Amino acid sequence: MRESVDTGHGPCFNALMFWTRKEKGARGEELAAGFLKRNGYKVIERNYTVDGGEIDIIAVEKDSDTICFVEVKYRSSDEHGLPVEAVNRTK
Repeated sequence: MRESVDTGHGPCFNALMFWTRKEKGARGEELAAGFLKRNGYKVIERNYTVDGGEIDIIAVEKDSDTICFVEVKYRSSDEHGLPVEAVNRTK
C-alpha cells in the first residue's frame, strides 16, 4: 500500500486519500478478517471465485459447524450510503 502524506487531518484520512479502490478494498478485507479471528472465527478462504461473482471471506465459527459467507464493504464515510445499502439479494 502507498505511503501516507501528512495533510493535517490524521493518519487514516491521509492514507485513504491516496489509496486506489482496490487498495481500500484489500484493507477492508484485512480489517474484516482480523475482526472475525478476534471474535472466534477461523477464516478458511478469501476472495473465493464462483460463477457470477466472488465471496470476500468464508469463515467457520470455532467449535461449530456454522459457515459464514462475508461480503466486505469498506467505507470511509457514509457520503455514498451505508455499506449495508450496497448489499442486495443479487450480491
